[in-house]
Amino acid sequence: MSRSGYYNYFSAKAEERRKYQEVKDEEAKVIILKAFHLRQSMSRRGNCWDNAPIESFFGHLKDEVDIKLCKTIEELQREIDKYIRHYNHTRYQWNLKKMTPVQYRNHLLQVA
Repeated sequence: MSRSGYYNYFSAKAEERRKYQEVKDEEAKVIILKAFHLRQSMSRRGNCWDNAPIESFFGHLKDEVDIKLCKTIEELQREIDKYIRHYNHTRYQWNLKKMTPVQYRNHLLQVA
């Protein structure tokens, strides 16, 4: 077999392994979602705007919380809960007229 023949053979095998792993990853996601009674939420293709607020939140969470220091799921859950309280009650946001989300909600309720 020539050098290019070996390359093509191993490339095809690598692609086959990658596809198999993708299938296994998808199966694992389905099992985890079912185990925790969760429902996956996905937008239609090309319509990402409904996910923008949560994507923004997770982006800030990843930037502002060092989850690698957590040793257990309970520690991780405490850190996330603490961050959610901070995000909603003490973290001012420019796009909410420099108010926290709770202050902005209360402001809108008073105006309405």
